[in-house]
Amino acid sequence: LGLTPHRSRPVTPADDLPDLPPGPFVYVRRVRWGECDPAKIAYTGNIPGMALEAVEDWVKACTGADWYVGHLDQGIGTPFVHLSCDFTAPITPRHDLVCHLTVERLGRASVATRVEASQDGRLRLKARYVFACVDAESMRPIPIPPAIRARMRRFAEGQGRDFEDAAGGG
Repeated sequence: LGLTPHRSRPVTPADDLPDLPPGPFVYVRRVRWGECDPAKIAYTGNIPGMALEAVEDWVKACTGADWYVGHLDQGIGTPFVHLSCDFTAPITPRHDLVCHLTVERLGRASVATRVEASQDGRLRLKARYVFACVDAESMRPIPIPPAIRARMRRFAEGQGRDFEDAAGGG
């Protein structure tokens, strides 16, 4: 079949990554026609995944690794323990979906994020995602690694919105 064994991808240590720019983390994606339903708007079941992409890209910007690498190569799982979405207007393929991510709460072993998504300058979605940091094998909670937590905290301090630091700092 031509399959090759899994090989680790190089990961830049969190300490060596440049700081994220101030303000919310911005993720832009195109809504595809195939993601829509017969009403010609994004199918409701697809929308949480669209905003989840913003969370994944933010995690990669903070850690230097996407979830796949974090899970397989670093042994850190990030299962979601909460998801809520409020839809404020239909999402269509007409305009890019612009997601703004901020941190609401930075805990010892979990992170709560808020994603507000808009199209053509109009708010379409407000979502809250909370993920935990766990040992990928045992699925038991572990503290967020200190270098990663420090980067997440620096981002939250510069995001332009208050956040709760439930673990009391870096």
